Amino acid sequence: MKPKTTGIWFVLAAARLAFIWLYQTWLRPVAPVVVPLLPDFHAGNVTAISVSPVGAREISAIYTNGNWQLESPLIYPAQTAAIEALAGALEKLVPAMRLTADKIRTHKDADTEFGFDNPQFRILVKTGDQQRQLLIGKLTAPGDQVYVRVVGVDGAFVTDAGWLALLPHSANDWRDTSLIDGAGECNWIVITNGTRAMEFRRNTTNQLWRMIRPLQARADRARLAAAFQQLRAGRVTKFITDDPHVDLS
Repeated sequence: MKPKTTGIWFVLAAARLAFIWLYQTWLRPVAPVVVPLLPDFHAGNVTAISVSPVGAREISAIYTNGNWQLESPLIYPAQTAAIEALAGALEKLVPAMRLTADKIRTHKDADTEFGFDNPQFRILVKTGDQQRQLLIGKLTAPGDQVYVRVVGVDGAFVTDAGWLALLPHSANDWRDTSLIDGAGECNWIVITNGTRAMEFRRNTTNQLWRMIRPLQARADRARLAAAFQQLRAGRVTKFITDDPHVDLS
């Protein structure tokens, strides 16, 4: 290879390296700063959450003794996974667009237009002494985004609408569906069918089960253990009513 040609290739390589260094150092576009809808909000710190669907009663739950418990409209064990999924979605929620207060003022009846005068949902989340309230307005025209207002923050936001599927429409959406709690820890069980009854008790000393009715005998531990396992695995498929005065026949 001729020395002149070698020099040209050397200069081209040096120029390329210089361009790469210049681009990486000064010319590369700066990645946009991602600002979440709720800055400094952490799902793991949520201690209470309430959701008020339009036209329905408030659904509220608190975190106590390591578990989520429904407080309103009834007291009942709550679905931890459902509540934590919503809290996690709120933590990761990033607005696709922000509507400034000046922008909103250009609309004659902004609250009605964006759905904040009668929001689909009102959400209140508490983390210690701090609380955040969100108003969920109308869907945008394509239907894949939704208007959101954070109470106390100027303007409004547009977010993806997919997370709305995590919001409950009634308390039943957040009720624990376990048929029975702690079925393996009981020491006494009575099974009735009309006038007939079978009663079993477990000795707290040796942990052995005995049949008390209809006769005195040693119980089949394996069959009782299988029955308790089935009770623990049982799930509610539908909540009918909580009215104690309803005739359930």
